[in-house]
Amino acid sequence: MLYGEAVQNEEDHGTYRVYHLKNNSGLGDITVYPVFPGVELIYNDLHLRYCDPPTTGARQIIEINHCQLGRYECNFRKQDYCYMEPGDFSISSPCDEKCSHCFPLNHYHGISITIDMGQIDSQTMKLMEFLSIDLKHIASLIKNRTYFILRASDMIEHIFSELYTVRDHIKFGYIKVKVLELFLMLTDLQPMEKEIDRPYFSKSQIDAVKQIHDFILNHIDEHYTLEQLAERVDISPTVMKKCFKCVYGKSVYAYLKKCRLEIAAQLLTDGEMSIGEIAVSIGYDNPAKFASAFKQEYGLSPSNYKKLNG
Repeated sequence: MLYGEAVQNEEDHGTYRVYHLKNNSGLGDITVYPVFPGVELIYNDLHLRYCDPPTTGARQIIEINHCQLGRYECNFRKQDYCYMEPGDFSISSPCDEKCSHCFPLNHYHGISITIDMGQIDSQTMKLMEFLSIDLKHIASLIKNRTYFILRASDMIEHIFSELYTVRDHIKFGYIKVKVLELFLMLTDLQPMEKEIDRPYFSKSQIDAVKQIHDFILNHIDEHYTLEQLAERVDISPTVMKKCFKCVYGKSVYAYLKKCRLEIAAQLLTDGEMSIGEIAVSIGYDNPAKFASAFKQEYGLSPSNYKKLNG
């Protein structure tokens, strides 16, 4: 992924570069390893909601992504949206027009590999040919489309899992080997093979669900039916439920409960409010129900959690 204006500064470590990102939605770091001329591997450690990448111009770039944690919003044909979740794998061709990378959960961890076809030198091409790697075939997987999303095979999962855990003293060489292994596996992948059957949603539906998300978080102590929430943004309850879960990974009520308990945990740590006051502030009229929900989530009663963390 390319992160444009969010990049605040960078550090050159010789075999890799670290870019520090910041915007009004949070912070992040990306670590870039130049693997071969025209090929880079990027570790994404992002704790922000969105990032605006620069335009790619006329460059023919292929981008490969693996999601380890969080969620990543993929935009198809400018109007249709789909979401990568942990374990998902994608091949894409970034469009020429500026767009945003969005992370609905405000965090995203994963690996990106970019291939700039115009920058690959003859020596690298000879290596690829020697290993029977076909970059043109990899590019054909996304012919006439923006994204190709699939659940990675066991082999691809194996490749990426090792990239997350490799020790630093062999990392640079190991990355080269694993990238070549990945390219070889993709050379054998057929278009549309094992693509995820996941619903697409329109921009208007996504915008409506994001409005609902912001509304319930800004009214965390209040209670609304699904019908009331759907009516606020003029969307059907059925579409709202499906779309919300696709964007945020949980149902409306499950997501709201998780957010309420995260706020409660922080308030218990701060130690400025009583347990009863915290329960009411996040929408629990019954302290016993709050205590039960909190223990189920954190494995400790609110009072014990406060003792350990307050």
